[in-house]
Amino acid sequence: MGDKLIGCFPCGHCINCKHILKSKEFSSRNSSTVYDIRFFANCNTDWAIYMACCSCHSFYIGQTSRPFRLRMSEHLSDIKCKRTSNVLYKHTLKHQTAQFHFIIIDKLIGDRTHKSGWHHKLDAKEKKWITKLGALFNPGLNEY
Repeated sequence: MGDKLIGCFPCGHCINCKHILKSKEFSSRNSSTVYDIRFFANCNTDWAIYMACCSCHSFYIGQTSRPFRLRMSEHLSDIKCKRTSNVLYKHTLKHQTAQFHFIIIDKLIGDRTHKSGWHHKLDAKEKKWITKLGALFNPGLNEY
């Protein structure tokens, strides 16, 4: 009973659950390195780093300070509405059958009453994962 649930899971209560990859680990699409998810995350997790994974093995690393389901909804809406400013939509122009699924790969953990500096910490974590996973290089979709 002392075991905590760890990994990324759908919350089971939102329309975006079908786009969440349920897993306790993830891998770099540029290498065979596998990373463990050492915390619990779901559609309601905030202050998170996520990976959007395309069916063609391309991927994008992003961040959100809000509940993840809101950021996921924005990405999916941008694809549906053909917003050319969204990197995931731009990818669908090259890969017509693109289907994205999402996994939370990291998050900020700490005292929720003192969030000053958290945006800077989130930016640093995102940059770390973009670099570590090679998201600036094919099949990564991140751009600077």
